[in-house]
Amino acid sequence: MTALVGVLGPTEVCAGDADAIPVTARRLRTLITSLVLAHPYPVGIEAIVSDVWPDAPPQQPTGAVHTLISRLRALVGSERVDSTPGGYRLIGTEGTPVSDLATAEAIARDGTDADATGALDLWRGQPGTGLPPGDLRDRLTIRADRCRGVLRERSWNHRLVAEPNRVAAEVAAHREARGPLDEQLAALEMRAHVAAGNPNRALTVFARLRAALADELGADPGPEAVAAHAAALRAQTPVAADPGFATQMPAPPRNSFVARVDILADMRRALADSGVVCVLGEGGIGKTRLVAEFIAAQSVPHIYVDLTTARGVEDVTAAVTAALRPTTVPDLAGGTPGPMQRPGQLLTQSAPRGVVIVLDACEQVVDSASELATEVLARRHDLQILATTRVPLDLVDQHVIDVGPLSEADAAQLFSDRVRAAGRRDSIAAHEVDELCRRLDGSPLALELAAAQLRHLTLGDLNERLASTLSVLSVRGDGRHSSLTNVLASSWELLASDARLALAALARFPGEFRLADALAFPMVTLDNVAILRAHSLLRVAEDQQGRAQRRGISEGRAQRRGGFEGQAQRRGVSEGRAQHTCYRLSDTVRDFVRERTREQPNLEECLVAAHHRWARTQVDAALTDLRAGRVADAADRLDHSSDAILSLLDGSASQDPALLPVVSWRTMRTGGHDATLRLCRAVARQPAESDRDVAGLLCATIHLTIAGQFRDAARARLRLREAMSVRPLSGIDGLIGDLLVARPATVARTLATAARSADAGVVAAAELVRAELAERAAAPRFAHRCALRASVAADVAMHPWFAANARSRLGRICSQVGDHEAAIVHFERSATTFDDIGLAQDACRVRIYQAGASVSVDPRRAEDLLASCLRAAGTTARPFIATAHMTRAQLLVDDDPALAVTAIADALRIAGPPADGHSVHMHAVAVALLDAAGQSTHARLAADDLEAALTQRRLDPALTDLPALGAAAAAVVKARGLRDDDPYAAAARAIHYRRDFPVMHLAAGPSMSRERAVAQLIG
Repeated sequence: MTALVGVLGPTEVCAGDADAIPVTARRLRTLITSLVLAHPYPVGIEAIVSDVWPDAPPQQPTGAVHTLISRLRALVGSERVDSTPGGYRLIGTEGTPVSDLATAEAIARDGTDADATGALDLWRGQPGTGLPPGDLRDRLTIRADRCRGVLRERSWNHRLVAEPNRVAAEVAAHREARGPLDEQLAALEMRAHVAAGNPNRALTVFARLRAALADELGADPGPEAVAAHAAALRAQTPVAADPGFATQMPAPPRNSFVARVDILADMRRALADSGVVCVLGEGGIGKTRLVAEFIAAQSVPHIYVDLTTARGVEDVTAAVTAALRPTTVPDLAGGTPGPMQRPGQLLTQSAPRGVVIVLDACEQVVDSASELATEVLARRHDLQILATTRVPLDLVDQHVIDVGPLSEADAAQLFSDRVRAAGRRDSIAAHEVDELCRRLDGSPLALELAAAQLRHLTLGDLNERLASTLSVLSVRGDGRHSSLTNVLASSWELLASDARLALAALARFPGEFRLADALAFPMVTLDNVAILRAHSLLRVAEDQQGRAQRRGISEGRAQRRGGFEGQAQRRGVSEGRAQHTCYRLSDTVRDFVRERTREQPNLEECLVAAHHRWARTQVDAALTDLRAGRVADAADRLDHSSDAILSLLDGSASQDPALLPVVSWRTMRTGGHDATLRLCRAVARQPAESDRDVAGLLCATIHLTIAGQFRDAARARLRLREAMSVRPLSGIDGLIGDLLVARPATVARTLATAARSADAGVVAAAELVRAELAERAAAPRFAHRCALRASVAADVAMHPWFAANARSRLGRICSQVGDHEAAIVHFERSATTFDDIGLAQDACRVRIYQAGASVSVDPRRAEDLLASCLRAAGTTARPFIATAHMTRAQLLVDDDPALAVTAIADALRIAGPPADGHSVHMHAVAVALLDAAGQSTHARLAADDLEAALTQRRLDPALTDLPALGAAAAAVVKARGLRDDDPYAAAARAIHYRRDFPVMHLAAGPSMSRERAVAQLIG
């Protein structure tokens, strides 16, 4: 692949298929080099002048640069030099990279070792030839030399097997030029000598390196050189072929094994680079099985030391003695080793060269195992340690391989295999398997024990019993893995009392939690968090994909939660906010700890009280942020803590009004919570004795009113009126309270008064409400003025949530009257603001509206917006998702009517019957789209059903959205083929029927009064 420009030697250019052309002009060479070094970013005129004329800039620098750029364009082609506001840059093509330097750096970064060997041919001489001495030439030389060094080392690695002697000679010459202290090159030379069958030369290189490091730096060789030295020792004295010198690790079971290829590969690489490899993970996660599979697959010579029952140094010595065959244990005192013999000494004196010492289940004797490993490695560099443990060894230079739970797919596969092995041949529902795998958090032992229970239980019964106890996961026998409770209990016993107390506190969190939230509990300290993490009981929250698969949310909420909250957390916090460290407990650990704490009522009561105090603190802080306009901070706080706060609703705090704002947040984010109405009714019966209680009473009144619980809502309003007489509310809280207790006839006056407030936030809130009421009352001009005033007031108050909603309202109003281009601008600004404050669901909702407005302006953009929003929504069934499906039907109706009809059905399934403004609008659009799709009979029937539904609901107070009624009338006109002067068409125009969808457009014609129009439609 020929590059556009060559700088790895004399400067040259290659235009098209012609041969390379040398660049003879010095300033042109300098310009080309400057653009190459900056690629892909543009170079400004000042920077070009500084590089090309470093000593004496021209009198007309801009003109001089333009002249030079013109010469360059004539040389390489005008389309290859791009002019941007930031300056000039070179542009390559798919088959022509910008420069040979860019090609070399790409191969050094992403290519294979074989590619690196070929890339060295790109050097045609000394980079910078012909450039004047100075900064530019130095920059080119440094980058080229750095890249060539990486490529050269990768080329040596590629040729190591085929040409070991030649590689060793080249590396030795390069080391001589660079100096004797380069450990990476020394290790490479040692590996080359070993590959060539000359381990003694490798040992000589190591000895000289160690002496040079000691003399010059007073340091020892690093891990890479030590590993190469160990490989040389193993090559010098082959390992005994007979495995009978010591106890071997039991062969892995013959049952199916879910191959965790990545971990096995990590184990192989770690043993090649490190003397101690620690396979770390919680009990039952499959550490021993992984090591057994690795040993069997790789035929690794080893000594197996079983520390399962060891509890002290004497037990470790006994385990090592038992592992070593009697014929290999030296007779140091005229007989077998005495009880005081150190285990490390036994191994170093008895183990053949190059074996791997497997220390299984080190967690009970971490100190002794660490001392053993230290002594072995100090005495014998040719030996290696492979340890399985729940707690890391106390070593600085160990390589830790963290074994996590199985993925959902692997967990389901393992469970299904074990169920078949247990004799079950009947089919099992996939959703029940998925539920079990989530509940057991991908633990291989837990899944195998669960499969054993299906001999006498159905999977549904097993899931039901697991909801209350883990003791069901056990089999006959007294082995350490016969019961999941026994495995967890052994981890519990390893903890000190303060760490157990901290774990009990953290088990109050039903899912992920931030470090700051954990430290809010007085019994949790940073040291305890580190201890629990070291004991593999506490996990750092996973990356984006893993978190999406295994988020620890409470049962019941997982099915209702859409993709938006997870999306907001996966994308992190909005720009300007810091990332937080998050942790989680596995479900099995959490359930076990909760069972233990329930056995101690005093401890349980203490933990609930601490949890309740933390929850109230979180709510207070979130409300303070919201009132101050810090919506992003409040959203971040509530998204991370709402699960843990709402878990209190199942306990003694189930009637605490302070929790209601969080319930309101969950309702807005995911559609509701099971305990909402129960908590609201309880709050409505309680006196409001504090500001927290009044805030909760506000939320309760809103929820009960929206839910149509008018008797309870009236009781809540009475309580609220009494509370406000004693504790007057101010600001936005005061406006909400005044609206809730106001009589219908005084609502407009209350809003008008608030719109004149000196508090810009109150003005924004009042004008937003006025805009919505005016829009629903078919007064689009007044609604537009109110929304504009709300937008201005929100900007003055620096309240991004109000600003985003005001812009969204402006977009809705413009879209309603058919001004789609203006609507697109407003929607784009609104969605961007929602994204900035971390409200992904609201941003998605607005972008769906933007897609609807883009159908007639930019259909391709509309398709892209819909695709991304529907992908983010997942299985969420919120009203705006119905709008998305209907917009998709509008896009498809001309090209694929059948698929459009399917999209219409999806939209109506979510929207439900025509019971409110949104659902009426969706049914109206469906009628018009069916007619446009050629389904005239279905369209007329749907129009008849819609007309009948509106007539039956003429007294329903929820049906007050006049533009939606107008849309219904317009749909009837289209489906029945009525004339433009028909009363239905006139009524639709009179109440400003919604024209969000192009299919709804009616031709100009007569109108009528608003009152007559309403009577015509529902009277």
